[in-house]
Amino acid sequence: MRLSRDSSVLAALFLAVGLATAGPLPASPAKLALRHQRLELPGVPVLSLAVDLDRDGRRDLAVVVASTSWGEVGIEEPMQVDEEGTFVDVLTVVPTVLDRRELLVFLGLAEGVGAASTGAPSGPNAYA
Repeated sequence: MRLSRDSSVLAALFLAVGLATAGPLPASPAKLALRHQRLELPGVPVLSLAVDLDRDGRRDLAVVVASTSWGEVGIEEPMQVDEEGTFVDVLTVVPTVLDRRELLVFLGLAEGVGAASTGAPSGPNAYA
């Protein structure tokens, strides 16, 4: 009997030590495979979304860009001859601010994202 009691105490001791040290082991986080890729955008990115648009299992990048530029609007008035017989042609030029919003889609590839699709203008009333 003495031998079985010692062996059960020894087994309980090994079990207690094993359970005490079998806690969660510290794990290092998996290293992300990141790659630098430069994207040429025709304006300031307003919104960017990483979604799977073509359902191939890879995330695609949808970017809404906005840009503002100066432009000119010419208003041509009808040509006429004044009272003195002088030919008069008037062109009124008005400087304008052109606001442009555009949706660009970059399809996800194994090595990053591909070239942008043709930008779809979203119009002045579309909001991201």
